[in-house]
Amino acid sequence: MMKNWKMGVVIASIVAVITAISMGVVFYISNSNITSMLISDVENNMHTSLDAKTKLIDEYILNAENQLISFSKEQNIIDFLRNTDDKAKREKLQTYNSEYFAALKGWEGVYVSNWETETMTHSNKSAVGMVLREGDSLKQLHENLKAAKGGVFNTGILKSPASGQLIISMYVPIYDGDTPLGFVGGAIQTDGLAQLLNSVSTHGIENTKYSLINTETKQYIFDDNADLILTEITDTSLLDVISTINSGNDIGQLTYNGEDGVEYFSVFRSLPERGWALVIKNEKDELYQPVYKSRIILGIVCVLAFLLITLISGVMISVNLKPLKKVIKKIEKIKTLDLSEDDMIKGYIGCKSEVGKLATAVDSLTVTFRKMLNTLNDCSESLVGGAETMRTASKDLMGSVEDNSATTEELSASILNTNSSIEVVTGEVEKIHDIVKDITSRAQDGSEKSDTLIETANAMSKTATDTLENNTKKVEETKRNIEDAMKNLQSLVKINEMATQILDITSQTNLLSLNASIEAARAGEAGKGFAVVAGEIGSLAENSSETVNQIQALCVDANNSIKSIQECFEDIITFMETDVSGKFQEFASMASQYEVVVNDIQEVIHSIHGKTSAFSESATNIRNQISNVKMASSDNEQGVDDIIVKNDKTTQTADSIIKIADVNQSNVDAIKDILNMFR
Repeated sequence: MMKNWKMGVVIASIVAVITAISMGVVFYISNSNITSMLISDVENNMHTSLDAKTKLIDEYILNAENQLISFSKEQNIIDFLRNTDDKAKREKLQTYNSEYFAALKGWEGVYVSNWETETMTHSNKSAVGMVLREGDSLKQLHENLKAAKGGVFNTGILKSPASGQLIISMYVPIYDGDTPLGFVGGAIQTDGLAQLLNSVSTHGIENTKYSLINTETKQYIFDDNADLILTEITDTSLLDVISTINSGNDIGQLTYNGEDGVEYFSVFRSLPERGWALVIKNEKDELYQPVYKSRIILGIVCVLAFLLITLISGVMISVNLKPLKKVIKKIEKIKTLDLSEDDMIKGYIGCKSEVGKLATAVDSLTVTFRKMLNTLNDCSESLVGGAETMRTASKDLMGSVEDNSATTEELSASILNTNSSIEVVTGEVEKIHDIVKDITSRAQDGSEKSDTLIETANAMSKTATDTLENNTKKVEETKRNIEDAMKNLQSLVKINEMATQILDITSQTNLLSLNASIEAARAGEAGKGFAVVAGEIGSLAENSSETVNQIQALCVDANNSIKSIQECFEDIITFMETDVSGKFQEFASMASQYEVVVNDIQEVIHSIHGKTSAFSESATNIRNQISNVKMASSDNEQGVDDIIVKNDKTTQTADSIIKIADVNQSNVDAIKDILNMFR
């Protein structure tokens, strides 16, 4: 189907098809890789946010427990509980209780109670003397306090009976050896924890929602919907999370359709020591929005790249084939035997390029043909003159034969005249023979030059093929070097891990600062200077935390930049594999086309060589016939006495001369026909 198409159209079509296939493969591979990376990045961000919120919960509660433990270590507490009737110790302990509470932030209250849950001191003095628990509730508390000896008994999050707000209630038992004396208790408000959780945002996902649930009671602890707090969980997705955690999986993720009909993606982590679980969720369409955008952008880029490559290829093909078209047009003129001069390929003659060599050969061949035609034209005119002379001589000879009996002298004169004419014809025939020999030699030389031109075209094709193979190897080597460089860039991920470790250190520093502030408050006037230092350490920890968060954000941007660099390198490799290699393939194809054209020229030269060979044979026949005539004339000169005897033979010779003249005329006509074929 394509064999009748023009070379430019064929090459442009092939380039367009290869480009379209390449762009399709690039789009499929890039879309798969980018989609996988973006989805993994989104899921990792969700898990990172989940880890951060989980750590905040642990640190918040651990910090509160440490504050309550620090409060319980006051020696006045155990001294007073040993003798609760000492009013001076009670007043001193009450003062310490109030001052310690004043130094705390976010606490609802702190108190000291005896083993029977009677409040001895309280941050709210009106609560002193109250009995907190009795009966079975008291027994259960005693069992929990005994189990928590040396530590903290945490009841978890519940609603305060005094304020109605959510609090975390905790107890630290006080022992005198193995004898329980009482306990210190406190309740920290959960508003601070909620603010900390809300302050942690997921990078690139602003509408993330979270729920803190109790996996044992199956109730909400925190939720974006405040009406659900401390209510029973009915959401099937959260119930599935609880079921998964109870089966032994402390961390995981799931996709589900919410009650509002929207598809959600969520991640969860269990806090087994507290019986809680934190669940983060977001709409799947919002999470994967970057994936959809990148897919559209990638598709647009591939289409634009296809159009640009096709356009550039078409222009390059058109520009590079323009000189070849002129040479082909000149060869087509030679094919139609048009040897007229023009300036079509004059600018390319003598150039060292393939087109220049072909133009030079075509021009040389045209000049040679014109010289051959001029020589043939001269020969044909000479043959016409010789034929006329032979016809005249034949008529004279016939007249002489008729008048031979009348006068011997006239016969002798006719014989001499005949010999002279034969000499002229012989000379002209010799010239024709030499000219034909020269034409044959030139045709043979043209054939040898065409063979050389074919060898040159084959060398061009081999050079283009070798260059294409070397270029392919170089592209593969460059591709491997780029892959090694991209692997080295992945070491930036370690920066994010180090930033997470710094966050842990700042959290511990903040806790130490708070404890130092409490100790400074306990020391009174003597601890004011230490309190200032503790406050500065706390500020330093907060600044370090903000700096680390910025570092983590920069790490995310750096990872995105690495992805962009990788895409650029892949585009460069694709361009080298498709465009540059395609050009070398194009040059090899052009060399093959040159070989076809030169073969056509060689066939024309062989045709001319055959014509000249036939003409040479005719000239040889003419020369042989003239030799016979000359011999006959010489015989006639031997004597007039033999004229009468040889009249019949002379008549026959005259007939032969007429026939030879007719043959010469036919040869002249044949030469003129050949000449008329050329322009």
